[in-house]
Amino acid sequence: MAGPRRLISLISLAFPFLLAASLLTGCGGGGDDGSTALTRSQFLGQAQAVCQDAKAEKEQAVSLALEGGEPSRQDLEGVVEDRIVPAYRKMLSRLTQLEAPAGEEQAVEAVVAKYESALEATEAQPLQLIEGDPFGKAESAAQEYGLKACVF
Repeated sequence: MAGPRRLISLISLAFPFLLAASLLTGCGGGGDDGSTALTRSQFLGQAQAVCQDAKAEKEQAVSLALEGGEPSRQDLEGVVEDRIVPAYRKMLSRLTQLEAPAGEEQAVEAVVAKYESALEATEAQPLQLIEGDPFGKAESAAQEYGLKACVF
């Protein structure tokens, strides 16, 4: 198990750099590749869809965990590690692939960074997701930005 955990730690350390690089990509004025920046409305629509997919994955994982009755703490920890954390990882990966609207890159980066911080805390202590609200600040930032579907 030390191998996968080390890999997750390395990915977590590299994530802020990858995030910054992906958010800055395409933000120049060139446009040689034919792409155009997303409007705020377009970005919100695409980001909302990403978050709705993650929410569905999380709800499915919780539903499956509760199917057999009251799950043990160990079962809950396994669900968080094996199903919920990957759903959040995929959500963050997909969000960073979207081009933030011009002039809003820092706001989007701040929202994603709060989710990343909460995800790292959850990876370190999976039951924190069950017993607390590690994503509270991230969800507040998402809602403030207009990403209401990212609040779950």
